[in-house]
Amino acid sequence: MVFYPPAGAGKLPRVPDDIPICDFILDEANGRMPFAESRDPFVCGLTGRTYSISQVAERVDVLSRALAREFGFHPNQGTEWEKVVGIYSFNSVRHGCLHYCYECSC
Repeated sequence: MVFYPPAGAGKLPRVPDDIPICDFILDEANGRMPFAESRDPFVCGLTGRTYSISQVAERVDVLSRALAREFGFHPNQGTEWEKVVGIYSFNSVRHGCLHYCYECSC
């Protein structure tokens, strides 16, 4: 069964399906809400510490470059099977940045 929004809801903008999820989330050019208007995406439930989307984007950029350099990943070389990383970590507010940076470094 297909569900349709009410007519008064308006038309949704085109959702790009030709870019990686990290580019869609971390780049204002791809139709996401501007960084200045966005709420903090990562909030620690215990300490209340938060990271803004611009802080997340900066951390992801720096960490993905470091991972790519450390493991020799190149964006357009090799297969995805050659770029497998195992992450053993406790759950923290910084955990989301690590997942995005792995996506961006491949």
